Amino acid sequence: MKRLLLNLLAALSLLPCAWTVVASVTAMRAGGQSLSGYDVFQPLGPPHRFGWAETPAYPPPPPAFNFAGFRVQRGYRAEYTIQPGRVYTVPFWFMALVFGAAPGLWLRVRWQEWRRARRHRRWEGGVCPECGYDLRATPGRCPECGMEGTGGPLPA
Repeated sequence: MKRLLLNLLAALSLLPCAWTVVASVTAMRAGGQSLSGYDVFQPLGPPHRFGWAETPAYPPPPPAFNFAGFRVQRGYRAEYTIQPGRVYTVPFWFMALVFGAAPGLWLRVRWQEWRRARRHRRWEGGVCPECGYDLRATPGRCPECGMEGTGGPLPA
């Protein structure tokens, strides 16, 4: 059950991780910023109509908080109306790290299982699990790496 849950979590997390990497590469090519991120706009007031002459009156203000790509600043959404609000920026590297944790854990578990199975196959075949030396002539100790073996069960 734990294996199925890990497989499902890794598969579901791999898609947003891939999207994050593609989005960051696209943003770097477009804007040349390495710490660009995903912006979320939170409206703070009701929208009101504005004319194009008012557009220069709404320059982007400096960020209130800016650290390692995380940013909070006042902003405006201007379409047919202008709406004041707050913009939260989450950097792409952080999203890739969060979404890449489950696939990374999955790869680590699979790597450990593969190594354990390889050691077992080598031991059953009469070969040293550490270096691959043929132990049929010297079953007590490997002359190459010095690993002790009695031909019994695989040591931990």
